[in-house]
Amino acid sequence: MKNLTSPRVWLPMLLCVAAVAAGLSLYPDFFLTVRCSCVEPFKSAPLAKGQLLGCSNITQTISWERSSNVTLAKGDVEGWDVLTPTDPNLPAVLAVEVSRDRDQAVWFPRMSGEECAITVLTEGNRPVDRLRGTAQWSPIGARRWLNLRCLRYGDVDHDDVVELIRIQMYGRWAQVWSKQGKVFF
Repeated sequence: MKNLTSPRVWLPMLLCVAAVAAGLSLYPDFFLTVRCSCVEPFKSAPLAKGQLLGCSNITQTISWERSSNVTLAKGDVEGWDVLTPTDPNLPAVLAVEVSRDRDQAVWFPRMSGEECAITVLTEGNRPVDRLRGTAQWSPIGARRWLNLRCLRYGDVDHDDVVELIRIQMYGRWAQVWSKQGKVFF
């Protein structure tokens, strides 16, 4: 066993700890960047079962000018609408301007079919969430958490930042549910 009091043992460990601490102090969002780039877009957690929420207090606006190939239709639940691709052979892009005044938001995707997919992208086209359809319909009210800090890696500290989130839907039965023009809850 090595002598732990020897500088040959503790000095390299101390230098390693100092290097990590210096790196973190120069780049404080290091772990958030790793999470947003390497974990969030590839999380394989299934849709969480739940209920559709009654209202949203997140300031947001669907930007129809920046959206394309999106149709708004009545949902199967009273008061809810479904956003789907108009032409299922082309990707639909739903653009939503969201005030990032919190770290997390809930949204309600729904899909049926293995050809369906939904990808959530930041303004810079970086994916922050991805879903693939299965042979079965996902349940109504199944929710998905979106880490809003990943929109800009948390580099803006004030609450009144408006971010553009683009939701790409692929396939005939790819859906995003909304209520009173709100997508995020």
